[in-house]
Amino acid sequence: MNCFRGDNKWKIIGVICLLWLFAACNKTAEITGHISQNPQKYAMLYKMLPYELEFMDTILLVKGKFSYLLHPDEMTIYVLRFNDTCFASFAMKDGDKIHIEAEYPDMNRSMDIQGNEETRLMLQTRRQLFLLDDRVKILSEQFIQNSGSLSPDSLNQYLMLQYDTLYHQHKLWLKEFILSHPQYLASLTAYYQTLGRNAFFSWSEDRYLLDTLYQYLSQTYPNSMYVCDLAEKLGNDD
Repeated sequence: MNCFRGDNKWKIIGVICLLWLFAACNKTAEITGHISQNPQKYAMLYKMLPYELEFMDTILLVKGKFSYLLHPDEMTIYVLRFNDTCFASFAMKDGDKIHIEAEYPDMNRSMDIQGNEETRLMLQTRRQLFLLDDRVKILSEQFIQNSGSLSPDSLNQYLMLQYDTLYHQHKLWLKEFILSHPQYLASLTAYYQTLGRNAFFSWSEDRYLLDTLYQYLSQTYPNSMYVCDLAEKLGNDD
């Protein structure tokens, strides 16, 4: 008896089509990575909400390697924290694959993240911030080295001038980055970058950047929680 005749044939084809549709509608996003020479046994995964980080899960690291599946409804920003000072930030939507490589102990500066364009741009702004941080540390070392040879007032004046120069150079870099990539969430995260507790942009002076971002992001991600929050902020200020 041929089971592929008549109604049975179409039933089987129907089941196959349903399974295919189910698989297509349940795509997953995957994070993989390897932290070489890493003593940590786990990492903490967070979802970045407009106002806070929401803890999601603990990811086990086996000999520094890890893998984890996600089901983001939309392009979502995540933070994977390895310890108090080292973390990876990236953005994903369903179907995306992100791969993280870093080397202990300086995981932040050795980190490389492969994936979508959002993540590549986020990593670019993060590396630029680390360059600034390194230069500020050099200023601190200069302060210690010259503390005995210069008067406190002269030394403080010199260091503050150098700090302000570095600060405004980075702010200019961020501004050019944002205006060059206004359709990416990476530019929104760039707007909120800080150096310690010092923000680079202020609402009163730099609101036009947020207006520009909303104009483009509302087209790229019209239903994004980040864009909806931005719309609310801009609307409340009108």
